[in-house]
This record gives sequence, structure tokens and C-alpha cells, in this order.
Amino acid sequence: MTVGSSFKPVHDSAIAQMNSGNNLRVAAFDHVRGLAVVFMIISHVALMFGSGEAAITPVGRFMNDFCGTAPAAPVFMLLMGIFMIFPSEKGGGQLFCRGLKLFGLGLLLNVIRMVIPFFLLSIFVPEEFERMCTMLQVSRAEVYWRIFYNVDILGFAGVACMIIAVLSLILKKGWQWVLSGIVTIIAAPYLWGRGEDLGVFFYLLQPLWGRQFVEGVPTDTAFPAFPWLIFPIFGLIIGRFLKDGRKEAQLAALLVRISLLTGAVGALLVWKYGMGQFGDYYRMYAGGTFLVLTFAALWTALFIWLSRFERLRAIFDHLVFWSRHITLIYFVQWFIFGFSVLLLYFRRVDNPLILIALTPLSLWLTWLLTRLCLASSALMRFFCWFTR
Repeated sequence: MTVGSSFKPVHDSAIAQMNSGNNLRVAAFDHVRGLAVVFMIISHVALMFGSGEAAITPVGRFMNDFCGTAPAAPVFMLLMGIFMIFPSEKGGGQLFCRGLKLFGLGLLLNVIRMVIPFFLLSIFVPEEFERMCTMLQVSRAEVYWRIFYNVDILGFAGVACMIIAVLSLILKKGWQWVLSGIVTIIAAPYLWGRGEDLGVFFYLLQPLWGRQFVEGVPTDTAFPAFPWLIFPIFGLIIGRFLKDGRKEAQLAALLVRISLLTGAVGALLVWKYGMGQFGDYYRMYAGGTFLVLTFAALWTALFIWLSRFERLRAIFDHLVFWSRHITLIYFVQWFIFGFSVLLLYFRRVDNPLILIALTPLSLWLTWLLTRLCLASSALMRFFCWFTR
């Protein structure tokens, strides 16, 4: 494609100078991360409100199978790894403490978005509460513990920070990080379910690999460190590449080259062992993990290339707000979705057109409540303590 008069390359080639000469930010990173947040909210509309009938429609498949998978969590996790080291490297102690606080923030979010709404539902609409327990395959006796200790992406972020902080004391070379990523992918299926006979002590291991993969049985850990740790590890490698002074054009080329390798390996494994390599998305085998990693790398490279064009970059810059406040937005949107079950109930919408109508409303409410939170200095001081 040639660059015409309508789409001119940005002279600084998509690297924005922010605040000081030593604090560089790649604009494309904000674009893909902001878009990941938007896709996440779209997928949560279908996840929370869409029925089984809605899920099999083209709209439901797009919202669940595309928006809620490859361009959302994997891309966010990859960028999380990048920002651990670029533009400024976080010390091991700082990273470990941040991980602890993020994990605690994830548990606090579970109380707000799940425990409290479930409790209110059990009082005011007990039949709907029983229905939700049945759909989630959780007994009434254990539901509150299970939803409190459900390790979602925020909990994963905390676990990933702590693990990488410890690994950084041992791994000093780039090839060592590459090897650790490969080991993470290969070892994951052999770890799932290990320690389930330990009773309550299994909860210490649960965020690392969760229960054994069984078809049709929901996971107790949405994003277990094995295999999802590969994404921040890969991001860390990219961050080191940028910190060494390479430009974004070189990064895009590197991402494409890496994608050729990971894509070939992933495709070969899927061809040999079948689509079961994708597991239930949360617990993927090596073939599925390599292919999702390939998508995340190519998706990031695509936006690095697109951000070279002034007009496109001006459009994508509207996503910067969603990127810069990603943790707060994640918290806010789950607060909205969590309490929405008291009004709309859980997975009751059969008509995909209603899901389409609920999407801009959910995005607007998330934006509005986020702005209100940002306007409260006391609330932000409390929230920022967890994220620093």
C-alpha cells in the first residue's frame, strides 16, 4: 500500500515524547490496549446477559469468540509485560509488592462485583440466585467462597508480577526468558489439577494452574499462570528490545518474524493433535497458546504500522483514555455488570439485537463512572495505592 495525501506518516514514527526525554511511549501500545478494553466490555455484555441461544448467533459469536478472546486478554497481558520494563524498568521488590496489591485488589473486586450482588439476589430474588448457582455449576454451600476466590485477569496480573519479580533475580539473559516462556507453555497441561488432594491448601496453588482440564467443567481460575504467563514474559522480551534503543519499525519487523515461527509451530501442533489444543481458552495446550501468541504479536505489529498514518492515528488516539485508565476501567465495568444482575438477571437475553443495544450503553456508563471516579481525589488515592 502506498501512502497518499490522505494518510501521511507521522514524522516521529509513532513514538510519542511524554513528559521528559527519558519517558518514551509507543502510541500503538495505547491503541491496542485501549481497543482491548473496548473488546473486553463488548464480550462481557454477551457473557453476562446473552443466553445460550444468543451465544450461537453471528452477533453472539463475534462478541464472545472474537472480542472476548485473542485481541483482548492476550494483548493486554503482552503489553503488561512490556510496561514492566519500558519506558522505565521496575525493580524486583517494587514489582513484587505491586503484584501483591493487585492480587488483593482482585479479591476486593470479587466482593464488590460478585459476593455482594449474589447475596442481595439470594435475599430478594432467591429463585434467580438458585438458577445462577446451577448455571455456574456451584453449590449454594460453596458459592460465596468460589466467587470470592475466582482468579480473574486482575488476580492474574498480580500473580504474574510476583512470579516475574522472583524470576528476574535468576534470569538475566534474553535467551533465559525465552526458555522460561517455552517451559511455561509446555509444562502447563501437566500442572493443571496438581495438588487438588491437598484440600484447602490447594487454594495456594490455584492461581498458578487451577484444576484439571475436563471438557464441560468450568475452570476455577480464569487465567492460570500456566500457560498465560507466556504473554507478559513475551512482552518483557519486547520491552528489553525497545529499551536497547530499537525503533518501532524494527519492533514491528521483529514481531512479524517471531510470528512466523510461533505460528508455524502452533499450526503444526493443531494439525497433528486437533482443535482440542485450544482447550477451553483459559487452559490451552501448546498449539493453541502458540497461535494466540502469534495473533497478539501480529495484532500489535499491525497497529504499530497503522499508527504511522496521521489520520488513522488521530482516530486511534481516542482510545488513549481507555488505555491510560485500564485498571480503573476494568474495576468500574465489573461493578456495573455485577450489580446489573439484580435488574437484568443473568444470561436471560435471547435476542442479539438487545445485546447490540446494551453495548454502547455499557461503554457509556463505564466511561461516565470512570470520569466520576477520577474526579474524586480521595477515591483515587485509595485506588492508586493498589496499582503503584
